[in-house]
Amino acid sequence: MIQSMTGYGKATKELSDKKIHAEIKSLNSKAMDLSIRIASSYREKEPEIRNEISKIVERGKVDFSLWIEKKDSAEAAVPINPSLVEGYYRQITELSNTLNIPPPCGLVSNIAPNAGHHDQK
Repeated sequence: MIQSMTGYGKATKELSDKKIHAEIKSLNSKAMDLSIRIASSYREKEPEIRNEISKIVERGKVDFSLWIEKKDSAEAAVPINPSLVEGYYRQITELSNTLNIPPPCGLVSNIAPNAGHHDQK
């Protein structure tokens, strides 16, 4: 078991759709002070990670980080809620009529009227 030391380590695991990065830093300290920052998709693994680190590190200030990097940014995009977009569009249109100003052009006016025609996955 490692009692105390200053150190740093980093590892990356590349999968077909993502890269998983892990990083650990430690500073000499009399007590065990473990800080874990992990991707929300791995949050349920935090107790297991904490337990594994505590098995090999007896004391020190230890910072552990785990984050995910998606390879295809298109897959990482937040899905659009068509009903919400349509609601925003209606409100913007009503507001422009009330204020007697032209409705906005561009992305919102071109996309929103058709938002309900796309299926949400």
